[in-house]
Amino acid sequence: MSKIKLYDSKGSSRFQVDISQEIDRGGEGSIIPHPKEKMQVLKIYHDGITPNITQQTWSYLNQLDNRFIKPLELFYNDSGTVLGFSMNLLDSSYFRISQIFTKSQCAKLGISESVKNKISKELVSVISEAHSKDIVIGDFNPYNIFINPKGDIQILDVDSFETPVLKHSGRLLNEIRDHYYLGKVSHESDYFSLAVNIFRVFTYVHPYKGIHKTWKQLEERAIKRISVLRNDPDLVIPAFYEPIRNKELESQFKRIFEDGERFLIQIDNISTIKKQQIIIQATRTNITVKIISRNVVDFYFNDTLGYIKTETDTEFYDCSFVGSLTQSGKISNSDFDFLWVGNKNILRVKENKIYHQDDQIVNFEFPENFRFIQVDHILFGVDWENIYHIYPDKIINKNVSWNKTPTWGRGFKFENSPIQLTGGVTRTHFRNGDSINSVKLPINAKSLNLKGNVGVITYFKDEKIKHNWFCLNGLNFELGTDTEEIFSFAVKQTASSSFVFFPRDGKIEILRTPDFSVVDSIDFEECTSQSEIFLTRSGLLLLENQVVYLINRK
Repeated sequence: MSKIKLYDSKGSSRFQVDISQEIDRGGEGSIIPHPKEKMQVLKIYHDGITPNITQQTWSYLNQLDNRFIKPLELFYNDSGTVLGFSMNLLDSSYFRISQIFTKSQCAKLGISESVKNKISKELVSVISEAHSKDIVIGDFNPYNIFINPKGDIQILDVDSFETPVLKHSGRLLNEIRDHYYLGKVSHESDYFSLAVNIFRVFTYVHPYKGIHKTWKQLEERAIKRISVLRNDPDLVIPAFYEPIRNKELESQFKRIFEDGERFLIQIDNISTIKKQQIIIQATRTNITVKIISRNVVDFYFNDTLGYIKTETDTEFYDCSFVGSLTQSGKISNSDFDFLWVGNKNILRVKENKIYHQDDQIVNFEFPENFRFIQVDHILFGVDWENIYHIYPDKIINKNVSWNKTPTWGRGFKFENSPIQLTGGVTRTHFRNGDSINSVKLPINAKSLNLKGNVGVITYFKDEKIKHNWFCLNGLNFELGTDTEEIFSFAVKQTASSSFVFFPRDGKIEILRTPDFSVVDSIDFEECTSQSEIFLTRSGLLLLENQVVYLINRK
């Protein structure tokens, strides 16, 4: 049954909840609305999960400050077994810290080095705060750390923390597990995971990332203490890596990742050695490259239309013709909050009002709690009770075409593409012609990036972060091969198969579905695996180190 009654510690009935109305879902439980407190939610444990939390552990966790999304009140069944607890609702301005592990996302979100320093000092401070209360965090992974553009932080999954009355379960993500010390959860393992997260914030690389001639797995390199800080000729380091400039701080990281020491890292104005912009505009052996724009903080393109945003202005481009982009307009960044890109029109949103050129759209008002994401050339939005489809290309007399469908809107999260949670089922929504359909996912996705009928899904399995290619075949989800983390890709669909273009260090690889085999590649030395890419009629548009390149084969 989807509805259950919750009781307090004295056995008094408090209220009934519908556990099918999920806001989010993890391995241990579901997050649902609090029926009486608008700014709170409930975590209800899945059947078969033995909760870590008791009244004794609650008394320790409740001492933590408000940077921790901690349990507020425990709830039980009529037999006195803990079913879950209430906690504060995370403010919508917060996002996962892993979103700033890429340079392009930092530029897009306006995350400066000063903000990164504030975040890092806050991370050090929350570890100190927990340890001062005799609490060990344990699973201090990027999916449990949320930040906002100002550098404030919030810590989730607090009920899993170790307290003096309950040991940690030992369940934690592989990438922050201290393999050198056999994965033991302790104060020292918190110092290790803290250092990993701060290192990634500044360098964009996990300290044991890379490709090694002998030691293929990250955990093997962690045990051998072969980090990117070591000058190991057998280790190929990702091209987007930016080394720490401050020698004192670099020395602290070396002591942790190379020497095996564990201590609370000290942060004081970290900076990195920036990659220089490579500005080359030439005809090369097999390709033609043009520089379209520099100092770029964001860009988005469909097949025939798009924009490039710099620090002060945003330029609109027509990309209908092979080999060239035509600038079709330019506006100040102060003139919009968001841009919605169709195949014919670009709409700007300012203070919740929509404009087509200089005309205000008169037939759509932003509902309360409205969130949205671009799905190809259509806008996909939700409030708490509806799905909205908005069509930027269909405008008549200041009226834009749109529709809405009743649904459980709070169950959506936007992680590159829509992910919908409802009643224990996960779905995504995708464009099919000029409409949007949904398809059931076989996996509880942490994030999902879908372009046309091809995508990458990210999920947890056996305490590891896994990434898989997939295809949509009609309304069927077909899981493809394992892959490394994919930051960006573009898709060209044909009648028989699709071709996937995705950036790698020094090249753009081309895969063919459905087996995702490599069928070709384009050598391009400026490219890294964190470059962003779009496929247009004009050619491939690639953003690397704030430079947008137009790439075509001869």
